[in-house]
Amino acid sequence: MSISAQAGTAAPARAHDVPRAAGVARAGTVAAALGRTARRFPLTLCVLVALTAARTSQDVDPSLASRLEWDTSTTIPQMVHHPLRVFVGSVPWLTGASLPLWLLLVVVAVGGLEAAVGTGTALAIVMIGHVGATLVSEGVLGLRVATGRLPSSALDVLDVGPSYVVACALTATMVLANRRSLRMVAGLVLAVVAPDLVSGVTRWDLDGVGHTSAFVLGLLAGAVLIRRRRRHLPGTRRRPGQGTDRPAEPEPDPELRSSDPRPVVPAPVP
Repeated sequence: MSISAQAGTAAPARAHDVPRAAGVARAGTVAAALGRTARRFPLTLCVLVALTAARTSQDVDPSLASRLEWDTSTTIPQMVHHPLRVFVGSVPWLTGASLPLWLLLVVVAVGGLEAAVGTGTALAIVMIGHVGATLVSEGVLGLRVATGRLPSSALDVLDVGPSYVVACALTATMVLANRRSLRMVAGLVLAVVAPDLVSGVTRWDLDGVGHTSAFVLGLLAGAVLIRRRRRHLPGTRRRPGQGTDRPAEPEPDPELRSSDPRPVVPAPVP
């Protein structure tokens, strides 16, 4: 075969490889972007994956999923005997709720909080909100049973889901987010979902009390962190024994401060 014939057959092959190479490059770019997002928002990604996996198990094997839901339900007896299992394992289960809706709420609430304060602090805040709201709501339920206002069978309730996590993260994001747009989005979502989540609080319902507690705990956590931030701002450091939050007086310039406290008297002219 002549050289011109070889060139004629090789050129179309190289032209055919151009779209393939472009597709590989685009896939690599998308993979890199996903990797950066996963490294920046690992907590949000874990919650999204857990919710999706739990809903998949409910669709594939409903009986197994039902047993797991009851095994991780945050009832008073299970919190006493298996606290870690129920506090962590109860989060991903959605009982009849829309998965896409909750995925969106997690992105806005948990993702916004993670962007504002980092993964470690966001995890601490949502766990405080989830555990605290559960203890308050179950405590109120137990008190109502102990006083005879509810039968003892009311303690055997299926109490699972990510709503306490989302509620706490929403209010904390409103307080802690530096970007105004993020605070506005969190506030708008809160205005939409809050009326339904706290609707039963006046009747001391389990969910109403729990969601209200989660909202309040998120606000308190945000207020505490804001106070700590202000204490560490330049010019707000307090001196020992100073009991107020007023800015400390500026330190004198060391170059203008004499090492000898005695006044300097000029020598007499002979």
